[in-house]
Amino acid sequence: MRAKILFLLALLPFIQSNSSFAGETEPNQTPKPIVVRSSGHTQPRSLLPNCYYYDGRVYIECGIDETSVSGTVTRSSDGYQWSNSANGNTLQIEVPTEPGTYTLNFTLSSGCSYVGEYVLIGSNL
Repeated sequence: MRAKILFLLALLPFIQSNSSFAGETEPNQTPKPIVVRSSGHTQPRSLLPNCYYYDGRVYIECGIDETSVSGTVTRSSDGYQWSNSANGNTLQIEVPTEPGTYTLNFTLSSGCSYVGEYVLIGSNL
């Protein structure tokens, strides 16, 4: 029994160093909000969807009454696009992490369309 305890105590520094190493490699990021506005002439009666960029993805979160979302992110420098759609009230679009200006366009099942813009700089990554 004593040998087992000594063995476990000998392994303890290695276990601690591995867990502290894992904490150092995780990204230290906070979500970057994307301010959106209605792309139509009148503001919809519902609340604006919550949109943000985080860790290579754009997230769109809508009210529970929405049954689908489709969206496109366009890089301003070259017009390259990334799109996705989902049945439900949330959507994720995988996008690049390179610095630049990006435009988000999306449409909800209710027919409301929105546009927003976000900028990534080296310190945001």
